[in-house]
Amino acid sequence: MDIHVLLVEPDKSFADFVRQALQGFGGTHFHVEPIPDIETARQMAVKEMIRVLKPSGYLLFDVPYTEEESHIKNYTKIYDHQGIKEMCQGLKLIKEEIYIHNADRISYVGCWQKL
Repeated sequence: MDIHVLLVEPDKSFADFVRQALQGFGGTHFHVEPIPDIETARQMAVKEMIRVLKPSGYLLFDVPYTEEESHIKNYTKIYDHQGIKEMCQGLKLIKEEIYIHNADRISYVGCWQKL
């Protein structure tokens, strides 16, 4: 879904919302004002997705994952568990899985519900 569409949607307008590729958000792709940094852009994108999600709706997503501290690698945000919890503040965890594709690629898949 194009994030530009979300900016005109009213609050609580989606029963469910599927999101992925959060590490790709950045720059001025979804906001009329320049964004100072990619991390701010990511935070704004997640807040916008939660804003348009109806109460009891689900946010489903996958992100690159590490057991170490969150960091940037090759322009990609690699999330640790604390970073994911902070990103989903105000949501209830329903289910989460860690998938090990290979030694260099681990993914977190989570289902969180809006309260």
